[in-house]
Amino acid sequence: MPHPVTAVALALLLVVLGRQEPEPTRQPPASLVRRVLVTNDDGIDSPALAQLVAALAARGHEVVVCAPNGDRSGSSQSVASWREGMTVREASVEGARLAFAVGGSPADAVCYGVLHLGTERPFDLVVSGINDGANVGELSHYSGTVGAAMEAAYRGLPAIAVSQGSRSRDFGFTADFTARFADELLRRGSRPGLVHSINVPGPKAKDADVVPRAMGGSYLVVTGWSEAEASDEEGRARPKLGYRAAAPEGSDTAAFLGGKVTITPLQFDWTDRAALADLATWDLE
Repeated sequence: MPHPVTAVALALLLVVLGRQEPEPTRQPPASLVRRVLVTNDDGIDSPALAQLVAALAARGHEVVVCAPNGDRSGSSQSVASWREGMTVREASVEGARLAFAVGGSPADAVCYGVLHLGTERPFDLVVSGINDGANVGELSHYSGTVGAAMEAAYRGLPAIAVSQGSRSRDFGFTADFTARFADELLRRGSRPGLVHSINVPGPKAKDADVVPRAMGGSYLVVTGWSEAEASDEEGRARPKLGYRAAAPEGSDTAAFLGGKVTITPLQFDWTDRAALADLATWDLE
């Protein structure tokens, strides 16, 4: 949990970020230009990725894109390149200095980007998104968008995972908000192993409150599968998925479903410290 004073300061900052009008493009001195690696899990041709790249480039950053060559949603932090190899082709994304499409997962793309494209000049930040669909609560563990950001954290870089909830091709506000948050994160600094997960309800969230919240709940809790009554054209059964929502008070899921922009700091280390201390009291010999 963040320190109370830090939490208040962050909350005030987020309110300002959320309500601030887009600033005119200002090119910083060359010595202050930051190198940003952008990836996603929806594929390099995603219009949301293009809008994010444009927003970051407009603020003077050197943007490099390394993203999957197709949709890899739900892949978490899985990797394929370690056992199967991976294809890489040069691509073009407006606003990006370099762009590459890889035949692997989002985590593969980040690994290749950081260890190959970032050798001569390391990246200052990795931004994953904008995902077409929210990644709040426990569903974050399934997300390729969050998984890519976690791969960056694993590699020792600060990272942002950004998602937009509504199904829309307008990602302008989310892209601008993320670019401004990235500037502030780079200015303040971020400890290794930390991912800031941003979730925006929709393209009209300009006047929404921006709140820091802990991960919790899920807007899609799978409850089971129905009897397979229907079949597809090839005669295969298609059981129907059952689900419900769970949004505990104070969670990012509850805030997001309430129309707020949420920011959740996630850590790479999953260790439960209380359970670890308890295990030390067991007779394990």
